[in-house]
Amino acid sequence: MHQCAQRDRRQIKIDPGIQTGSGKQARDESAGTLGLPYQQCLQVLALIAIELIIGGQRSGDRHTNGVAVLDHQDPSRCHTVICTVAESRLIDGTNLSGMEAAKAKQVAILGAGMIGEVHRRAAVLAGAEILGVMASSPERSREVAEAWGVEQAYGSIDEVAESKAEVVHICTPNASHVPYAVALMKAGRHVLCEKPLGVSLDDAQLAARVAEDAGVVNTIPFAYRFHPMAREMRALVGSEEFGGINLIHGSYLQDWLLNPRATSWRVDPEAGGPSRAFGDIGSHWCDLMEWVTGDRIARLVATTSITIKQRPAATAATMSAVESDAPLVDVQTEDSALIMFRTANDIAGSAVISQLSAGRKNRLWIEVDGMHRSAVFDQESAEQLWIGHEAGSQLLVRDPNQGSAEQRRLSMLPAGHAQGYAQCFENYVADSYAAVDAHAGNGQVPEGLPTFADGARAAEICDAMLRSAASGEWVNLD
Repeated sequence: MHQCAQRDRRQIKIDPGIQTGSGKQARDESAGTLGLPYQQCLQVLALIAIELIIGGQRSGDRHTNGVAVLDHQDPSRCHTVICTVAESRLIDGTNLSGMEAAKAKQVAILGAGMIGEVHRRAAVLAGAEILGVMASSPERSREVAEAWGVEQAYGSIDEVAESKAEVVHICTPNASHVPYAVALMKAGRHVLCEKPLGVSLDDAQLAARVAEDAGVVNTIPFAYRFHPMAREMRALVGSEEFGGINLIHGSYLQDWLLNPRATSWRVDPEAGGPSRAFGDIGSHWCDLMEWVTGDRIARLVATTSITIKQRPAATAATMSAVESDAPLVDVQTEDSALIMFRTANDIAGSAVISQLSAGRKNRLWIEVDGMHRSAVFDQESAEQLWIGHEAGSQLLVRDPNQGSAEQRRLSMLPAGHAQGYAQCFENYVADSYAAVDAHAGNGQVPEGLPTFADGARAAEICDAMLRSAASGEWVNLD
């Protein structure tokens, strides 16, 4: 039973960003694209971690947890209470995903855009110490370092490799992923690198080989694996009650580039690579499908579309919907892609990938049909799993007291208290840090952690998609 001793009570106004005790704010650039629970839960959890948990650890109070109580009459206000907690699931020596944790990781973050901010918050919540940041320029690095309250503003990848950071998060534009990752791994650093791993199959395979030779921890955020109900789906699909798989299908749909005046560095093949929609989000769908089913795409046929032929030459923050009046240039990367495939087990499947689907903000949807059951995971309704059978259907709701062991492990909140994208990403980072601990001989590598080998696999599928779209023919994968 939890026993709390109230020691402090403060009332904090939550503005568009997170208001910490030092008055710094971190803007939530992705609000509105990943769902309301993402914004609310991330604000509250980051507030707790920064102001309460870390503060308690630094003061030597080894079993201090924070409890946040939202004022439902005024949801923009949050009362925080510091409690000494007995028998808490999240106490000193554990991380957010319940894995055993060693000392705080010393971390550097490369990239300060939307996804860099997601990495930073997840790292802090996993107990890391952020040593420094490298952004798009030395000036931008200093600006972000001051905003984040960190000491180092790195001016080059060499400075990062020579720093005290043991773990580095790479959240920069796609073309820099492999050169940065290779340099850091050769310097003995553990690396969490955003996807796609490389802008070409050769680059991705190079990074995977270097990772294997260097023997360091290397992970890639195919973060949707870390939704508890995705774990539940995997357990169900692999069970006898599900029956043999007869069909796999789904889609990943967004609309953030529907406006012809919207753009991003992701549109530019020099920065983002030759595939945009498929390389960016289709890779997530294929990874989740192969991981859930345990089967792999063996051959595919694809077609792509560039519906908006020209976009502004300038760039803007991803998913910002900012219109640009810059001169127009020809678009060379696809707005949408469709694939049909057969797996190694000769199962038929299909997927539709689009960044121009009005009203679809971040809808990753996957269905696996078996001989006795069907199962659907919808990322925009990630708290539940649809299960069909011949007599009807049911909705299975996330519950840490029910279901598979992995679903329970990754359920950080009680049933009915919505977890979202933020929590699944936090689970990914926490499990990556647990792998770093295991590398040092403390604990085991958690189940389902995606590595650079998975990143190279995604690049292989994307390369086959592009070759098929160009030739109009079926392409075999190795």
